[in-house]
Parts: sequence; structure tokens; C-alpha cells
Amino acid sequence: MAKLDLTQTITVNDVTYDPSDFYQRKLLVQGVQPTNYESHVFIDVLVSHKNTKTTQNGEKAGGIAQAIYRYQEIDDIHKFNEHQYPFYLDVVMTDIVDKKGETVQLILHADFDTIQEMQLVPRNQKPTNAASAIPAKP
Repeated sequence: MAKLDLTQTITVNDVTYDPSDFYQRKLLVQGVQPTNYESHVFIDVLVSHKNTKTTQNGEKAGGIAQAIYRYQEIDDIHKFNEHQYPFYLDVVMTDIVDKKGETVQLILHADFDTIQEMQLVPRNQKPTNAASAIPAKP
């Protein structure tokens, strides 16, 4: 797949998006599912993000948050499933508004040639010796 020229418009499902409307991201994809909603067929892409929000009091969130993004090309579902989940995927995205007036993040282009599969392994921690933490009696 040729490198996408981000200075040119992108057309998806007969809708053209201007370069000022889209942005690039690297997503950690956990899975996908085909979705049929009111005769609109698309793919829901489940991704994970580091949860880095900070409250007004300065308290920080920790952990992993999940989000679902929309991908319009249903025929590309096999491209997602050719790889072992989870994997990193470079995408070009934009924000759109659905019929209910809610903002939906739409993947305009996915670079399947640069997928980086991740291998999850068990965390290895050395066991602590509880007996050594107790002071010896004189």
C-alpha cells in the first residue's frame, strides 16, 4: 500500500474530507466486529488507550480505557483478522456527527502494511520473603 498523502482530500462512501478535518493516530486494536445499524454497514474497532485524565483537583486517572471507533469499509474486515490481536495500527481519523447529534470518531484510512502485533506475556515478579520483613526477636 502506498503512503497516504495527507495534503490531499480523502473520500469515503462518497463523502470527501479536507486535510484540515483529519488527524493521524496509532491505535492499539483489541478486536473488531461488523455492525449493521439502520441499513448502515460498518466495522466497530475496539481499541485501548492509556487513561491519562487529570481532574480539577490534580488527581490523575490510571489504567487502560477502551473506546470504539467506526471504520466504513466492511470489505476490509478480513485485513483486520489476518493479524493476531492486539496490534498497533496507524490510522487517519476524523470526527463526524451521527443522526443523534453525537460525535463519532471515524477511521478514514488504516495502514495495514505497518501493523505491529503485540505479544502479551505473564508478568513475572520475584516473590517477597515475608519472614525477612519481620524483625528478629532479641
